[in-house]
Amino acid sequence: MAGRLVKAADWVAPLVGRDIISYDPAHDRRQRLASLLVAISVLFAALQFVVEFFNFFTRLPGAAVSRLALPVAPLAIAAGLLMFLAARLSLRRPCAAVAAIGLAVITTLGLAYGAWTLVDRLQPPSRFIIAMPFDGAAIEPPD
Repeated sequence: MAGRLVKAADWVAPLVGRDIISYDPAHDRRQRLASLLVAISVLFAALQFVVEFFNFFTRLPGAAVSRLALPVAPLAIAAGLLMFLAARLSLRRPCAAVAAIGLAVITTLGLAYGAWTLVDRLQPPSRFIIAMPFDGAAIEPPD
């Protein structure tokens, strides 16, 4: 179990700017524990990086930048359809397997982005919002 965890952390370590993690069952208990703790911290750092990545693109200001999110859904659907067709029509089994993995990755990322957007819209605001009635008339200073 610890070996798999370290391999997963080793796979995402470049994402967070860390070096390769070494884990050898022949090491003494302290070194194995240290490797395991480093692997867990790398996995949490990678999770934080992914969350901040999605948060960055959902919080970008400006109308022009917010329009960039519009083609995401059609492009993800088109990529999923292309991967599905590649998986179904491929004559070689390894190519079909790679296309099926690509379809799974695209579907997972699309569902994650959709869920993130939905949760972000349904979540109450984190700051105070002051609502004031405004009828469009000019505000005159008090005498």
